[in-house]
Amino acid sequence: MKRTIWVLVTVLLLCGCDLRDHVAQFDWPKSDDSLATALLDSLQVAPISLLLSEDPGDIKQQLWGTFANRELALRYSQIEIPAGVSAWPVFRGRLIEAAKAAGRNSESLAGALDEIARQKEWLVTEKQIFPFGAFIAKQRGEKVWAIPCLWESGRSYDDEGMPSPVRAGHIQIWAFLIESGRQIGYVSCK
Repeated sequence: MKRTIWVLVTVLLLCGCDLRDHVAQFDWPKSDDSLATALLDSLQVAPISLLLSEDPGDIKQQLWGTFANRELALRYSQIEIPAGVSAWPVFRGRLIEAAKAAGRNSESLAGALDEIARQKEWLVTEKQIFPFGAFIAKQRGEKVWAIPCLWESGRSYDDEGMPSPVRAGHIQIWAFLIESGRQIGYVSCK
C-alpha cells in the first residue's frame, strides 16, 4: 500500500501537480490511533494565568516558560503522523470547534490560526506543524490568544527507503490580541 501511494505521489509530481491540493485528503487520524484521537479530543481552549509584558523580549521568555518542555507539549509530541499527511487542518478544525463549544471568540481564533498558517505555509504544506491548544492570556487588561504549536521539518526513512511517520519535536508559540488580531509575540526553539 505504501509503495502504491508513493508511486502515485511520484506520478503527480512528475506531471507537475501541486501536492498541497492532495495532502489533506488522507484520512488522519485512523480509528485505531488511540493516542492521536484521545489528544485531539482533549484539545484545550481555555484561560490561563499568564499576564504578558509589553516588552517583546519578555513576551518571548514568558511564552517559552509557559509552554516549552512542559507536560502538554511533551504529551502531544508523542503523536506519530504518517509521512505526506498534514495534521494542521485537523487540529485547526478541532480547536475552532472547541472554542465555539466553550463560548470563546472562534472567529478571532480562526484568524490567528490562519495567520500562523500563512507565516509557516511551508510547514503546513510540506513538513509538519500543528497547534496543541489555544490559551487566553492577558496583556494590560486585553485578552490574548497564546497558541503553542509543535513542528518538524526533518524526515527519516525506513529500511525500504519509505518515509517514516513524523513526530513533531520542536515548538513555536504565538501571541495575538483577541480583539484586533494583532500579533504581539512569537518564539521558536530554532
